Amino acid sequence: MIPLDVDPAGVITGKHDFPVWELQHRKYYQCRKCGKEIYFDDKAAKSKLGKMVHQDPNTGAPHQCPEDTY
Repeated sequence: MIPLDVDPAGVITGKHDFPVWELQHRKYYQCRKCGKEIYFDDKAAKSKLGKMVHQDPNTGAPHQCPEDTY
């Protein structure tokens, strides 16, 4: 079940946004190349192929892996 926002006329306007809940329940992973902590956010920028880009939890920006060779 997904909570939705509804306007006064009863029309669904979209999914409800829970920024505090999302922050508290975010899953963190380790980068496979450098071992630093990362997370994925479906609202953040996507790659050219439309995939989620891993994010740095300290900055909220895309993770810049020092072990990337490209």
